[in-house]
Amino acid sequence: LVTLLGKKHSFESFIRKHLRSQITMRFFYDSTNSPTVLDRRYLDQYTQQKQFQIRYMSEEIINGKVEAKIIAYLKKELPHYDMVVVNDYGQGLLTSKIIRLICRRARFLALNVQANSANFGFNVVTKYPRADFIVMDEQELRLATHDKFSDLAKLAKRIARKLDCQELVVTRGPYGSLGVAQKSGIAISPALSTTIVDRVGAGDAFFAIAGAAAAVGFDINLVSFLGNVASALKLQTVGNRTSIDFKEMTKFITRLFK
Repeated sequence: LVTLLGKKHSFESFIRKHLRSQITMRFFYDSTNSPTVLDRRYLDQYTQQKQFQIRYMSEEIINGKVEAKIIAYLKKELPHYDMVVVNDYGQGLLTSKIIRLICRRARFLALNVQANSANFGFNVVTKYPRADFIVMDEQELRLATHDKFSDLAKLAKRIARKLDCQELVVTRGPYGSLGVAQKSGIAISPALSTTIVDRVGAGDAFFAIAGAAAAVGFDINLVSFLGNVASALKLQTVGNRTSIDFKEMTKFITRLFK
């Protein structure tokens, strides 16, 4: 795990405590007084649904010295990995130089570039020259193509061709997902959740599991299905309290097919 923390209010001990022991962490530190990005969510006491959120963050990209340290580290480390997973939240870490390096050196690049209230649509997937697998939601796809009304499959194929991407999945919340693959065509997968406790993190869970499935060569139908299983499990917990567990996935799939 490579990421950026703020020197002031880094929350490093909290982060280390809540990550699994098999994860190797490499933290870099913002040279300004900016804090680690913090989302403070206010929930309804009874339903536990989010009412609103306040985000504490810097809106500037990292400076040249920090960027150089990250690039030097990635040059050394990237060749040792079969798969590189990029979660780009548009919060200043991933500069154009770092993006170009990752795209050149990653053996298999799984990519999720998020449009959110903090980046106002400036953070789009087309700032990357290539990817092997992409997950994005419908709004992110339409922002990237500057197209509000056209058919989703048509737009997904356009982005896949532009980034020379073998598989791309568009998540659609309660409508499941739409996947396109250069070899096997279109895959429509339904949403699998009957219980929604909290929507936070559902898309990230989809991306994590679907990306791993794509990296080992699973068909787009199975990639989409496993992503929706992960998303359904994530919807049953508040926030990111727990990570997706393999045993829970197998139990969920077994119940589906009974």
